[in-house]
Amino acid sequence: MARLEDLKLNAQVKGIDPSSPVAVLNVKWRGLDVIEVTYRDIGGRDHGELLFRDSEANLQILVRPLDGGASFPGGTITASDHGCIWRNAASTAAAVSPS
Repeated sequence: MARLEDLKLNAQVKGIDPSSPVAVLNVKWRGLDVIEVTYRDIGGRDHGELLFRDSEANLQILVRPLDGGASFPGGTITASDHGCIWRNAASTAAAVSPS
């Protein structure tokens, strides 16, 4: 279980989207017991949802944002000048591998 206060930029969270973990892109408080969370799913699609205190029982923080990025199997969510972007692990590896 996680609290609404635990949802921060780039946290990887299970329990918001029923199909997979997500990366938090933005959180806006709408009172004391409601947040509007914008998140990116593992497929790279952005979504928005209101979460209430009763949602906390379903939330699990998988990765806390320590380095500005949240890792997924197959990619990474990182902050950039244009917001958060999804990077595919294969393209990232190709960009840093010697030819």
